[in-house]
Amino acid sequence: MYGDQFHPIMRMAEQAAKLHNLASNSEDRDDLKSSIDAWDKIAQYTEPKLKATEIDLMADLTVDHPNTIRLVAELPDE
Repeated sequence: MYGDQFHPIMRMAEQAAKLHNLASNSEDRDDLKSSIDAWDKIAQYTEPKLKATEIDLMADLTVDHPNTIRLVAELPDE
């Protein structure tokens, strides 16, 4: 089981898929939560995490080609 071909993340994915199938056929919310938790754990190893980025909207920025968005309110036809 733990030979050269063993990959723990792939094994976790296989088990999560089995748990997902069981949860899909179950009415128990705990089964569904367990399935979601299993996929969440796998995602931590397979998907890059996004970092929060701070944007200062009040910063003095020089823009060569400013974009203008104009919002116009329209009344519905009566």
